[in-house]
Amino acid sequence: MPQFITTAPPSEDADELLAQMPGWPLRWGISLMFGVVLLLLGLAWFVKYPDVIKGKITITTNTPPATVVARAGGPIHLLTADKALLAANEVFATIGGTARYDDVVVLHQALDSFRVMLDTDRLSAATQSETVSLPDGLELGDLQIPYNALLLRWKEWQALAVRGNSNRQRKGIVNEQIGGFDQIDTRLNRQLELLEQEYALLRRTYETRYRPLQQSGSISVEQLEVKRDELIAKTKAIEAARATIAENENRIIALRSQKAEYDFDQTDRQLAAHNELRDAFTGLLNAITTWQTTYVLKAPIAGRLNYLNFMHENSVLVAGQEVAGIVPPPSNSSTTRSGLAVPGLAGSYVGELFIEPAGSGKVVVGQMVNITLLSFGKKEFGMLRGRVATVADISTTLSAGGQPQTVYKLYVSLPKGLTTTVNKKLPFRYGLEGTAEVITKDIRVIERIFDSVRAAFSN
Repeated sequence: MPQFITTAPPSEDADELLAQMPGWPLRWGISLMFGVVLLLLGLAWFVKYPDVIKGKITITTNTPPATVVARAGGPIHLLTADKALLAANEVFATIGGTARYDDVVVLHQALDSFRVMLDTDRLSAATQSETVSLPDGLELGDLQIPYNALLLRWKEWQALAVRGNSNRQRKGIVNEQIGGFDQIDTRLNRQLELLEQEYALLRRTYETRYRPLQQSGSISVEQLEVKRDELIAKTKAIEAARATIAENENRIIALRSQKAEYDFDQTDRQLAAHNELRDAFTGLLNAITTWQTTYVLKAPIAGRLNYLNFMHENSVLVAGQEVAGIVPPPSNSSTTRSGLAVPGLAGSYVGELFIEPAGSGKVVVGQMVNITLLSFGKKEFGMLRGRVATVADISTTLSAGGQPQTVYKLYVSLPKGLTTTVNKKLPFRYGLEGTAEVITKDIRVIERIFDSVRAAFSN
């Protein structure tokens, strides 16, 4: 049989011993807990760290590059190679038209001497008329019409300026004018024939070559429109030539009727001829200016030429196409190309930073900005350090992935330029992009805890 062992109840001494807890563990435990709490509170008070506001940044200069846009379509004629240094307003290319650029330059230089004659007194100019000549044999295209008009007025002015006032001399002048206008009429008719032949050739090429090529997809609609615009321009040139011929013939008829006149006021005739000559001169200058604006590509600022696409001689452009960018040399000034100074900016390089509205209220001028460029890895090249120079007072809207996004714009100065935190100087290229972290004001841990508690109770 199993045997049961009975345990005797504890004695009174044992109960008393077990009932008494020693005092030192309790005292030391409370002290330790109190010390830990004080340590945590001290750390929460002394430890502080900032918030980081992130955004996208682009590195540029105080003077951004200028973009040149084609105002007309057609083949391009390159006058300057890529990466060449250009002065402001220097011509680097032309867009194919009916006029030769070199001939237009020659004509423009000749008109400078012609302007001197027009700006002098009419009577004294009469003695200078033989020393002023206008070039011939130029390929002017659409500018030929206003140039012919100037030649007509010039012939009339010369005839009036070198002749006397007698009726006999007047008849001689009229006869010379008629002879000159007859020659001009012959030349105009010859030019009209050439224009009509060119139009017929263009029309045939358009109908038999370019239209089928466009229909088969070999060329684009824009290229077909370029040829159609050439047809339209040629049609206008033909109509203008016919109008000039009609005007010239009307003048011949009028001059022949004037041969019967014996008395007229030579001074009034000179005044009228001078005014007509000046009007024709002004009209030609305006036509040249319009032609240059449309077909000549100039550098709006001084800098290095950068073609935006692979440009070759006779590459076809379309109207509105961006052709080139002119990159100015870096400037240490904080003045932009518009002439307005950006407060807080110093040095050659500037960061254009966009941040989201969340946390943007913590960003103030002078805060540090850490910049990591996409083109230069952080591990190898380090970061750029900058300072917030300006903060926009109002937000702006950008299109990100087809969706509008509200952001604030910041300018970031780079006191050390493109020298990174590992003392590497980065080469500059326009459009360098990266991410930026704005280091805001340090906040204590205990303040963050109280803010969280207050926010929890306020909700």
